[in-house]
Amino acid sequence: MTGQATPAQIGAYLVALQSHTLPAHVLISSASALRGLARVCPYQKTEDSVLLDIVGTGGDSWDTFNASTAASLVLAACGVPCAKHGNRSSSGRCGSADLIEALGAGCLSRTEEQVASCLQNYGFTFLFAQYFHPSMGSVAPIRKEIGIRTIFNMLGPLLNPLQPNHMLLGVGVKSLGPLYAEVLAQTEHVKRALIVHAELGMDEIGPEGDTQVWEVNGDVITTYTINPASFGLPEHSVKDVAGSGPSENAATFRRILQGEKGPVTDFLLLNCSAALVVSGKAENFKEGVEIARKVLEDGTAYQLLEKFITAF
Repeated sequence: MTGQATPAQIGAYLVALQSHTLPAHVLISSASALRGLARVCPYQKTEDSVLLDIVGTGGDSWDTFNASTAASLVLAACGVPCAKHGNRSSSGRCGSADLIEALGAGCLSRTEEQVASCLQNYGFTFLFAQYFHPSMGSVAPIRKEIGIRTIFNMLGPLLNPLQPNHMLLGVGVKSLGPLYAEVLAQTEHVKRALIVHAELGMDEIGPEGDTQVWEVNGDVITTYTINPASFGLPEHSVKDVAGSGPSENAATFRRILQGEKGPVTDFLLLNCSAALVVSGKAENFKEGVEIARKVLEDGTAYQLLEKFITAF
């Protein structure tokens, strides 16, 4: 990552790591090292403050609406500071950075100071991964040439430079749930997290069927199952929450912020509610839905989007 290894050495190391199941301590130490190489964002958290990130491992092939990115802004409108760390799409049609750009926010070119200022002033900001992790550029061609998923695909959700202390993390493969739970339970800056996997194979809370949850409170991990009924919401087919290109997803999100109801809105509410619970803003999932629904219906979330777009 510092330019001292040859491409052959890097490729051999990445392939060797994939030859066996990665233990938690390897992910923890690797994530810490990469965060240490990231650009520094001058935002100061206090001991009691909450900073949330909603992120997924990707690679689940469903290509649904960008619920995690949209939920991050809605959460900020609910009073929960959110620092969304993301990138352009690598597998679907619209990544988090693609959506943010399509909404009209020029945050992909914002400096560290501007990113911190947005979070301080609006309770929401976006950290463009390509900008904040310049060291990753040295391995990008090698990863592309290897053509297989590597440790870097697993590290993405752990690399937010602002080190959020509360997380909603989705995994596309069920077996990764216990691993990420162990990693977050041993990561010093993480106080509470929910790791989720929808049984239909999604790295988010599913709009139908059961979702497995690994809840992390400090170093304590508990597991349980939820479904839309746990939130007081109806089930919808995953086909009804399918995503599209950046401009179409941006238009969908704007309609939701202006009061549109339906399957995608309910899908968004599922993920907003879980994040509200993990942040401590809501006592349970049904209360979380009502808190999030309120800021959608009264225009608070829409107003926050407009402020964020015109911030710079």
